[in-house]
Amino acid sequence: NGLFAIAYQMESYLVLLVNNLSTSFDPQITQSYTAKDFNRCYILVSNTTRYSILIMLLFTFPLFINIEFVLKLWLGTIHSGVLTLCYWALVSLFVRSLTSGIPPLIIATGNVRSFQISTTILMIIGLPISYFFFQLGFPYHTILIIMTILDFINRLFLIVLVGKITNFNIFSFFNN
Repeated sequence: NGLFAIAYQMESYLVLLVNNLSTSFDPQITQSYTAKDFNRCYILVSNTTRYSILIMLLFTFPLFINIEFVLKLWLGTIHSGVLTLCYWALVSLFVRSLTSGIPPLIIATGNVRSFQISTTILMIIGLPISYFFFQLGFPYHTILIIMTILDFINRLFLIVLVGKITNFNIFSFFNN
């Protein structure tokens, strides 16, 4: 429990930074969508995602490389399990940044039912899957790996969903 707390405390500082950025774009995305200025809306979605990924890379990559040094400064003595959890927390953060501009667009459409159901199901299903792997003797950090994989699947679903409920060009999103 203490190891997870340390990993999630580190993660929460980075999430706060990226959420502040993406939150500043949310009203503009909603306003552009409701004004039927779809071109501007889609540019804002792409830019939000691009900037979130850039910020994540700027902070997580150096942290990923120097995590042991940072944790020794912060904690003094570190348990080997903390490193594994912190690495996977950083990977999970990066996965979450891949579509940071899409949820505000889905919310702007008013079609949030599929979005909420898919996100909830994919995150809840991680608990029995993790329990199953724990019963097979897998290590404790398996829960982060499973949740990261499910979050990645959820991100792919969000991209497909936004393509279906709007005219958002998925291919140009990936190219940008």
